[in-house]
Amino acid sequence: MKKTLLSFYLLLIVSILVAQSVRIVPTKRVEQRNGKQYFIHIVEKGQTVYSIAKAYNVGIDEIYYENPSSKMGININQELLVPTTNKETEIRQEIKDADFDFFYHVCAENETFADVAGIYLISADKIRNANPMARPPFREGQYLKIPVEIPESVIKAEFPPEAVATRNKAQKDFTRKVTNTVSFNPTLAVIPDYRHVVIAGETTQGIADKYQVDIKKLKAVNPGLGDRVERGERLRIPADGVIGGKPSSATILSGIAATPKKRNPEVEEPIGEPAKSAASKQVPDGGQYVVHTVKKKENLYRISRNYGVSIQDLYDANPGLTERLRIGQQIKVPKKKIINNFIIHDVGSKTKVRKIAKLYGIPESAIKKINRGIGKYAYRGQEVKIPVGRNAIVVSKSNPISEAGKKYEEGKKEVGPGLGNSCPKHAYDAKRVIRIALMVPLYLEQMTDSVAVDKVLRGNASAFKSFKFVNFVEGAQLAVDSLRSQGLNIELKVYDVDKNLKKTTKVLQDPRLKDMDLIIGPFYSQSFNLVALFAGNFGIPIVNPLTYRKSVLQDYKTVIKVKPDEETQLGLISSLISQRYQKSKLFLITQNSYRDAEKIIGLENTLGQIPLPDIAYSNSELYNYSVLVAMRDEEWVEGNWMPDVVIEGKQLQPSYLKENIDDSTSFGNSLVKINYMSEGFDKFMNNASALRPNTVVLYGRDKAFVMDVMNRLNEFRDSLNINVIGLPLWEKFENIDLVQTNNLNTIVPESEYIDYESEAVQDFIHAFRQSYSTDPGEYGFAAYDITWFFVNAIRYFGDGFVDCLPYFREPGLSGNMNFGKAFIGNSSFVNLNWNLIMYHNLRKNLIYLEKPSFSDENLQ
Repeated sequence: MKKTLLSFYLLLIVSILVAQSVRIVPTKRVEQRNGKQYFIHIVEKGQTVYSIAKAYNVGIDEIYYENPSSKMGININQELLVPTTNKETEIRQEIKDADFDFFYHVCAENETFADVAGIYLISADKIRNANPMARPPFREGQYLKIPVEIPESVIKAEFPPEAVATRNKAQKDFTRKVTNTVSFNPTLAVIPDYRHVVIAGETTQGIADKYQVDIKKLKAVNPGLGDRVERGERLRIPADGVIGGKPSSATILSGIAATPKKRNPEVEEPIGEPAKSAASKQVPDGGQYVVHTVKKKENLYRISRNYGVSIQDLYDANPGLTERLRIGQQIKVPKKKIINNFIIHDVGSKTKVRKIAKLYGIPESAIKKINRGIGKYAYRGQEVKIPVGRNAIVVSKSNPISEAGKKYEEGKKEVGPGLGNSCPKHAYDAKRVIRIALMVPLYLEQMTDSVAVDKVLRGNASAFKSFKFVNFVEGAQLAVDSLRSQGLNIELKVYDVDKNLKKTTKVLQDPRLKDMDLIIGPFYSQSFNLVALFAGNFGIPIVNPLTYRKSVLQDYKTVIKVKPDEETQLGLISSLISQRYQKSKLFLITQNSYRDAEKIIGLENTLGQIPLPDIAYSNSELYNYSVLVAMRDEEWVEGNWMPDVVIEGKQLQPSYLKENIDDSTSFGNSLVKINYMSEGFDKFMNNASALRPNTVVLYGRDKAFVMDVMNRLNEFRDSLNINVIGLPLWEKFENIDLVQTNNLNTIVPESEYIDYESEAVQDFIHAFRQSYSTDPGEYGFAAYDITWFFVNAIRYFGDGFVDCLPYFREPGLSGNMNFGKAFIGNSSFVNLNWNLIMYHNLRKNLIYLEKPSFSDENLQ
């Protein structure tokens, strides 16, 4: 592959050197035509369309579009219209200014709205509304916006049928973006057990006025809330809000409390449940609901479990419903068929499993039976399965969970290891062609730049950005070659896609893209956003291999994010400390109080919930330490009165220790948080222990800050036992000091880990060198793993492979991928796997944590 590219480059170099054009000075003459401004360029001898376009920083196609006759050639003294604003700038401005999501279609000659609508499977009226100034038939090269609609599957997942009809009726022609949001503030208090349910016609300002609160404060306690609200939304109200003319007295923090929501995990066996309640009856309006009459001791959690619906379903079906129920109250419950015989409870903070069981009115053993490995406590962010009651409409577990199972139900099946029963592997059909689009920044047009060409001829190949990412193409190609040798029929199409949105738009005009099974890339955010909208329109899974941005999962329908989210580090770090550093003195050091405030609060809560035991030292040990401290004072003479000593922030009297030499002294073992900007390093020194390990969770995105703290800690490594856990994304730091990280036994979570001593890695490097005469590098490994993983997923599960990703395991060279559903209502998935890396002996070492034990307790 690299040899082919180099040969192509050399041919371009020769052609460029042969065809040098005269220098062009852009004109200052500007005129307005049809509401658009143009440079009026007069063609001179030796000038070409290419050289003119380059001089004005526009594309050749832009000159052809404005001057159709120039396609046949240009003449001396001919006037050419050259746009004063190039298409790339125009596209970026339109995307920035638009209040709806869209991608572009580049028209063919004489196309109409109906023609374009047929290509993208949406109504012509929607395209017409998105392009009010466009008049058919369209010219070749004309750009049209293709609006992206909310998919029906998303609406049905979020709202019951009654709400869907209302929402569809009120929905605008295309989806508007949320505007004028403010940052979520989890420290603001809200009214407990109260939500305002939005009704038709309400606005955010109107709701703020109703409760007599500032609109900014209302937005701050409701993440993502803008100026527009939708019917059925449930909003938190700040604690100083007025309900019915009376101010609220009780408060809770806005970041606390979560309601259970739907998920689609593996199927479990149903458990026993009391007989159907006689209080339930059918509703006459189409049989979409049953009416449940609230009985004594019932709450929303018990009702949701009884019927197998989420609490959100109950809120959506009952506008104005709150958590405070009264006996005899009637609640509409959607009659919903579900595949799984459990719902999901999202844990908001550390909670005893016994309390969760009590909340739903079931034995603790019922929860433990279907949540393998759960212990006494459930932790923040953990998802706990809750078995549903007999009123739930559960389909037969023989029904497959995905379209993959439906399509291959009658085919040959072989169950692979680590897969759920609902996602069996299937024999590959040799006639099936697996089509993969790979979008990588190769910057091939850079070869037309004579300056860059000159640098290459002088031996500076790094002048070409192409060489930065070519290893990704080679790694993907090597995976495809290996899979083809196993009999798979794979078509890999490579597209050159970089930051240029016009270039990306041109790529999207390839009719073959609509038939792809998978798109990998693009690498740059704005280009990825554009392609993700296109992929979502056609239901094509699109893999983002490099981004850490969580927003791509929520903003687009079919995204698969390979880099895990930072939030999933919390459970891993909690397990790490519980298993390895439970008796350490625990610190959390952050840069300041405002950067990543919400995430740091979550981290602090997680660390604070770790059950750290109190530590007891013998008074003899403490007294001996106080003697050592006194001896450091040159003026102290042995036998004199000894000064008090501070140990782990606790002041002790040596005389007392000596008098009670056979006793022991206990020390609390709570988390010590340090704001480095305001409290400095002294707080660490005043609380650090000289008698046991000190574990420092160092949270920072600024390398300079991190290195400053590491330098200070490293100064005391001989007198203090210090371990460092680095968060959140230290893998993004370049040239981190290996000596310091080694001295401080540093552990960091990383998305990738390559064991160069493993036979599989060595075989891959050898094959890569044989094929491309170079080493794979980071991109080569990543491309091979991603391509190998997803092609195999398509191989085993067919078109519906995305539904089976949570159950699919395929070992990788640079780390394993373990995908989970990102959001309800769309098909986005995120990798959940982090690798714990310890710096030891000046190298990276993968460490493993023990899996929690499980006791299979039968339901009583």
